[in-house]
Amino acid sequence: MTGLPNRRRFGECFVEASQCGLALNMAVMLLRVDRIRRVVESQGYDASDNLLYALTQRLTVVLEHSREAVGEVQLFRLEGATFGILLTNLQSTQQLGLLAGKLQMSMREPLLANDQELFFTLSVG
Repeated sequence: MTGLPNRRRFGECFVEASQCGLALNMAVMLLRVDRIRRVVESQGYDASDNLLYALTQRLTVVLEHSREAVGEVQLFRLEGATFGILLTNLQSTQQLGLLAGKLQMSMREPLLANDQELFFTLSVG
């Protein structure tokens, strides 16, 4: 549905990066879209799937624009509305905070489901 690699691939990439000596410059971020279950309950699974696809596109754009600052970055869909980001070749841990802020700010624009504008927040850890 989103075209993103899944939880299994996330684990494989994490192990590969840590075995290749990238662990010192590596970070993991977990993202959770808050309140998306309400959309499933009120709008149905098709609307939820469309929202997840649109959200994936939005996160991908933010990550692409941040690549120069944070190094190699990969986005994964772990389950439901939970995403993982694997960063390798990270130059500064300060960049993680900036990236988290950019990801959260990207949610200020609404997403559409069944011709309704819906606003979501993003929990980042």
